[in-house]
Amino acid sequence: MRLSEDDLCFELKAGVRSVDLWTIKAGEYMDIDLSGFCCLVFVASGEGKAEIGQEQWKLRSEYLFLIPAGSAPSIRINALEEPLSLFLVRFRLTIWETEGFGTGIPRMFRIDEPEDMVGRFQTMLFYSRKTEHNDVLHQQAALLKVLSDIAEECPAFLKSDIDPVLRYIDTHMAEKIRLEDLAVLAGVTSGRLRQVFRKRYGVSPHEYILQTRLSHARMMLKHSDKSIQKIAAKIGFGQANYFSRIFRQKIGCSPLEYRKNNKM
Repeated sequence: MRLSEDDLCFELKAGVRSVDLWTIKAGEYMDIDLSGFCCLVFVASGEGKAEIGQEQWKLRSEYLFLIPAGSAPSIRINALEEPLSLFLVRFRLTIWETEGFGTGIPRMFRIDEPEDMVGRFQTMLFYSRKTEHNDVLHQQAALLKVLSDIAEECPAFLKSDIDPVLRYIDTHMAEKIRLEDLAVLAGVTSGRLRQVFRKRYGVSPHEYILQTRLSHARMMLKHSDKSIQKIAAKIGFGQANYFSRIFRQKIGCSPLEYRKNNKM
């Protein structure tokens, strides 16, 4: 029996609606009708922004942007100071929708090997222009590989947690930690990340970072003989005086007083 494309999509519980490669001129925009489909946007070159409802996302080269089904009826993509070239795939994948993939909030992912990702989108684009049923299978296989890569490289994408963000904060305290970078790591907007932190920890990401730094400072004051300057540098404070002032504000005493009363 020969299946139609609709039958094939139903049996597989998956279907690619459209695959496009768009180039938007600098300063111009494009409105995209999602019509209840999931959408993948992969930026091949240039920079822009995506507007979904009240949220805005920065689009950059080598970033993958996922819009789950039902997130919004449409999306507007703007090119900034240079042309923006991007792949755009609309699809349905019912089996993932039942696991939470197809519903929820948009997410963004940094791609470590963009050349491979370009190849997968080019494969989808190539087979989208053919009409044989085997070509439909090749197209869907390429899509599944992209989704599999996301799940493998970004476990927070499936679990909707921020454990990678917490680990990053814990291991990069000596560096400048930007909210935007944490948001990319979590695959959410900066505003969404603030909401998650306030809901889970009752504080902003900035306050959480400060609390983490001071917690490590207290441990070093109790268990080491490091100077105040070295402790300040190790937790991301450039100057010992500034560190001491913040420590007193938050802990209620100076670092030296804390060491004297808590040295182990």
